[in-house]
Amino acid sequence: MQDKLFSLILVITLFAALSPSEATAQKWRGSIIRDPDITTRCVGMQSQRREKIDHRRRLISLVRRNAELQKTSPKNRVSVRKRLLKNYHQLNHELRLATMKLHRIEEKLLRKGCPTLTF
Repeated sequence: MQDKLFSLILVITLFAALSPSEATAQKWRGSIIRDPDITTRCVGMQSQRREKIDHRRRLISLVRRNAELQKTSPKNRVSVRKRLLKNYHQLNHELRLATMKLHRIEEKLLRKGCPTLTF
């Protein structure tokens, strides 16, 4: 009887001792130390992504501005309208390229598995 009581107390003590260490292990899992090379590369790629997003936003605003200028330009100013139309096509082309580059950068970020990925 004493042996069963002793083994029961021993098992309860072991479980009580393991519980706090499991909680401590979960705390450590949240603060994993990462390789500085990976972090540096990811920070560079994320800053490049932010720059491309800003560039794309500027292009979108330029395309909208150009469209408004085409609407408000006088019909008899043919050369101005031709230049605006040419500029509009160039801006749209650059916007498509910027969008493709942005998608490529985002895919690269996902493939590389950056730890602090926020979109």
